[in-house]
Amino acid sequence: MTNSLFIWATDFRPYGGEGILSREFSTELSRFHKNINVVVVSTDRISKYKSGLLINEKILIDTKGFDQDLNQGVYNKYFAPFKGVFLLRKYRKKYKYIAYINYLPLWNIFLFLLLPKQTILGPIVGGYPGVSRSLFRRLFFPFFYMLSGKIISKRFKSISLGNPGTYVYFPTKYRDSIVTNIFGALPSINILRKHKILNQNIVKEYDVFVYYRIHSTRYPVEMENIVNELSFAGFRVCIIGDNIDNDRVFNYGFLPHEDTIRLLSKSQISIAFSQNIFSLIFFESIAVGTPPLVFSGGGHEKYKNFVNFSDLDKCFYEISSLDAKKVCDTTKYLLSSELPDIKYHSEIFFSNLNSSYSSYYSGII
Repeated sequence: MTNSLFIWATDFRPYGGEGILSREFSTELSRFHKNINVVVVSTDRISKYKSGLLINEKILIDTKGFDQDLNQGVYNKYFAPFKGVFLLRKYRKKYKYIAYINYLPLWNIFLFLLLPKQTILGPIVGGYPGVSRSLFRRLFFPFFYMLSGKIISKRFKSISLGNPGTYVYFPTKYRDSIVTNIFGALPSINILRKHKILNQNIVKEYDVFVYYRIHSTRYPVEMENIVNELSFAGFRVCIIGDNIDNDRVFNYGFLPHEDTIRLLSKSQISIAFSQNIFSLIFFESIAVGTPPLVFSGGGHEKYKNFVNFSDLDKCFYEISSLDAKKVCDTTKYLLSSELPDIKYHSEIFFSNLNSSYSSYYSGII
């Protein structure tokens, strides 16, 4: 058995939220455990890390032509994770450590039952089912969440949550050992430092940055109406992700991560409505000094018991309705005022999280 860590990551591409965060997670594990060789296998590549550095990457499948929607695809959601389970069970005796680090939805009971007990889990994800528009999700997901919470608590040593709101679905006696810090936060800062964008004086070319995805948890119909309302009101709107058929907006499609960050930094405010506000875009927006506008109906009020909001809540704006005219009026009000410099509070927030992340990564192995 070699002193190595074998990681399965369903998505390990250098763009898209899942891929970006899984790469950062692997980098941090390798950086905190310099004596361990890290091998990451994913659906399209094999990557090797040592001492926090990517030393080799072999692309198995050229996905650039067809995978713009890969992270929402049926294969990645329902089939690829079980390929990961098979590989982890196959190699658990060859490698000293094994890990499964993304596509860990709390509703997938079978995934947590079949993974080897010694598996290091990446952040477990899951939206807040109480605000879902799907009747099936509202009725059955709370049960799936609670069942998975019990299974995970009994089978795995290290438990971390990508969404602090899912904390309530775990048995009370295990909650003190669960890491509920926001995993999209500190990696965002690390990524931004690599791109050398922090603390630069960048000219704001756009009024509103929009992350638009045709997915039920991201309110696609309302978002399209909002974008149209904003554009007809004369705002300069840039969009990444799926395109919106509107000649008045700037559709950039799916961009390399660095280009996404630069567009974000060139915008006055950002909008990326989601049932879980603590997304990668949310934290990147705060980090570059572009305050995000969030939908308060997404249930994040329930998370305030688990997240240090003392400085974070000064870095974003809330709106209680997805009505396009109301969002447009709020945008007009914000942009007609002098937007506060949120960097002071964001730096305090990220600094407070730093020690928690260090403790987590150093103690996970």
